[in-house]
Amino acid sequence: MSVAFHFVLLAIGEVLKVDEYITPQSLQDFIANEDSFGGYRIPLDECRLALQMMENSGFIKKETTEGYVWENHSEKCNDD
Repeated sequence: MSVAFHFVLLAIGEVLKVDEYITPQSLQDFIANEDSFGGYRIPLDECRLALQMMENSGFIKKETTEGYVWENHSEKCNDD
């Protein structure tokens, strides 16, 4: 996994802490913000791929054409 892709996966969680919906563009904008990940410009295709991977894993779900939200990550993360 590339460093850039790792940033994308981390950013998904950070964006969804403050925004109800996340899109590839909002993810790219968050990563490019100097205060979050130092201004890296990640290709939108990598953002889309990461969101699709998270959707396939069940951690997020597609709510609109491009928007994603948390599925039920607390149940997925707790193995108790």
